[in-house]
Amino acid sequence: MDIDLLNVKNWIMGAIKRAAARTEINANEVNEAFEIIADLDRAMAGCNFAYASILIPATGLNVNISQAVYDEIQALIYDGRKIAAIKLMRSSSGIGLKNAKDSVEDDRNWDWSRNPPINYANH
Repeated sequence: MDIDLLNVKNWIMGAIKRAAARTEINANEVNEAFEIIADLDRAMAGCNFAYASILIPATGLNVNISQAVYDEIQALIYDGRKIAAIKLMRSSSGIGLKNAKDSVEDDRNWDWSRNPPINYANH
């Protein structure tokens, strides 16, 4: 089974942020969550996988997603399936709807020199 640890880590961080926004989280729960993330960081240190850094325009910050997810999102955009691309961006990065939409729509995030995108044949 191939596990994309970067996406797992991003999902966990996003889940923590969403839970914190909805409820009171006690210190033990936060510490436990960050221990899980630290374990993932240690596991990821031994892995060699490609990732892409995506700009979130509103914040000026970047979020990392796997190269495979990047290629899939780019193919969806190329195919005119922007809503599916936004959904995939949200689920793989843990960012919110507005930031995912802005990131998908920002051409600085996509390598259009590969036209069509690398995995477009899968669509």
